[in-house]
Amino acid sequence: MIKAPIAIGVFAVLTGCQTLPNTSVKKPTSTVETNPLTVRMPAIDRRGYIAYVEEQGAGTAKVSTLYSIRPDGSDRQLIDQLNGYIYAPAWSADGQLLAYSKQAPREHPKIYIYDRSSNTRNLVVNAEGSNMSASFSPDGQDLLYSSTVGGNADIYKMRLSDGSTQQLTTLPSTEVQPSYAAMVRALSIPVIKSVLDDREFIVMTSLRAMRQLYQQMGMWPVLSLA
Repeated sequence: MIKAPIAIGVFAVLTGCQTLPNTSVKKPTSTVETNPLTVRMPAIDRRGYIAYVEEQGAGTAKVSTLYSIRPDGSDRQLIDQLNGYIYAPAWSADGQLLAYSKQAPREHPKIYIYDRSSNTRNLVVNAEGSNMSASFSPDGQDLLYSSTVGGNADIYKMRLSDGSTQQLTTLPSTEVQPSYAAMVRALSIPVIKSVLDDREFIVMTSLRAMRQLYQQMGMWPVLSLA
């Protein structure tokens, strides 16, 4: 079995926890079990939260606010706010951690993790460059993200327990939006039949093989759940 790829992070910095103020936005009692918008959703989804970014203003006056909210619109919680931009919030599988990038004026995007259980946020990636597209491993132990710390956008992986990082890609192209696939058994790449002996896909067995295919044919595989 092939494990899902992990991305490495360079010059990642762990900082002390910042406890957030109690800034809950009052909403009516949850109707998630009866609301027509949510009543047919799987129970696991009804119990979860949606993270989203609200923007006001433009240019140097732009203010971005990150919220979490129940699927029926109740229990809205303020997570973070700044004069600048907040990008790509992503939950861990258990819904306890939320990774996102934020960028203040004249600064590079940094990656933070918000912990719902302690109501704190931690700066975890502060490398010089653009640090974006964070996503958690299924077990919540690792973080994948894209960074231009090396001059080009490559994929990195960070071990959250100790902040250790490892670079996954070194391709000349721009790699963004990394993610893990659950229950991965193989890596498959859809191709044009006439290109590779009428085969509809190729099964790859290593990251090295993936890189070779990309270098030779300009193709990059996606993870198959089959």
